[in-house]
Amino acid sequence: MREQTLRSEEDRGSRLREELLTAREDLSKACLERDMLHSQKMEADNLLSQLESGKFCSLVGRRMKRQKFFSFVSFYRERRCGVGVRTSNARKG
Repeated sequence: MREQTLRSEEDRGSRLREELLTAREDLSKACLERDMLHSQKMEADNLLSQLESGKFCSLVGRRMKRQKFFSFVSFYRERRCGVGVRTSNARKG
């Protein structure tokens, strides 16, 4: 009886160690994904700032009229932030 109880406890401990290992691996993956998403967000924010400051106006603005360009920036900010944002360079109307 005692031997059976010990074996049962050993099995339970083994299962718990396996679950803990799996949980640690999942946490590690989640942290890596979070860091990658944060990095991508920072890169997107940086590009958006450059777009708004006009650094890329010459690259993109040649193909788009200025109004369409800033409408795109406003649309992107709306989608990202969930609110309507009007840039200072956007035309009213």
